[in-house]
Amino acid sequence: MFYILVAYIFNIWVRFIYVDIISQIPVWQFNGTYIINNPDGFYYAEGARDFINGFHQKNDLSPIYNVTSDFTALVSEFFHIPLDKVIFYLPGIIGSLLALPLILIGEAIGGAFLGFLAALMAPMVWSYYHRTMFGYYDTDMLTVVLPTFAIWGVLWSLKNKNVKYFFLTPLIELYNVANGIFIMSFVYLLYLKFVKKENIFIESLFLLFLIVPLLPIDIKIKIAVLIFLQISVSYIKNKINLNF
Repeated sequence: MFYILVAYIFNIWVRFIYVDIISQIPVWQFNGTYIINNPDGFYYAEGARDFINGFHQKNDLSPIYNVTSDFTALVSEFFHIPLDKVIFYLPGIIGSLLALPLILIGEAIGGAFLGFLAALMAPMVWSYYHRTMFGYYDTDMLTVVLPTFAIWGVLWSLKNKNVKYFFLTPLIELYNVANGIFIMSFVYLLYLKFVKKENIFIESLFLLFLIVPLLPIDIKIKIAVLIFLQISVSYIKNKINLNF
């Protein structure tokens, strides 16, 4: 927890460098806050605005059902923060969360301190810093953080072999990177089976969960399937008292 707290605060701090710079430039300020610096951000902000206002018309191109727009709207509504402030600060706040899975990945492979060092360096990577700074409101704040959480979920699930939490990783994958995570896990199971000659029954159950995000069905159905699988596996485990 100490590593996570320090790394996250550091991630946020380095992003305030940009705020200090534009605070001296009047044209970057409007209506009591700063203007976002990414043109695509106004597109997603429109969807968030319409989500809050309940406005949507047939053939309207507003991304009112986009993950980024809807998440932004929910943050604005839940915390009662004006939307223009949310879209400016949210990229840095969410993008800085990369520190969390990096440290957890380090812990999962036996090197929490190395994960901490990675979490300190990650915000300094040129492209990632640029695309998750305050004001760069776009999908980028999710497209690296969520896959990294998914990678940690795979490592954590295969290491602990606790079926109670098998649904977490595929739940994260519903947003993206399902193909890569599945292939990586499948190759690792082949290694366990044919190289290390281990019993991979539990790992195969986990792989079954990872197939769900790949299915060409509605996301609500995918969530229902994951819940069904989780309940079924937990029930079978308790019913026949399997040691997993």
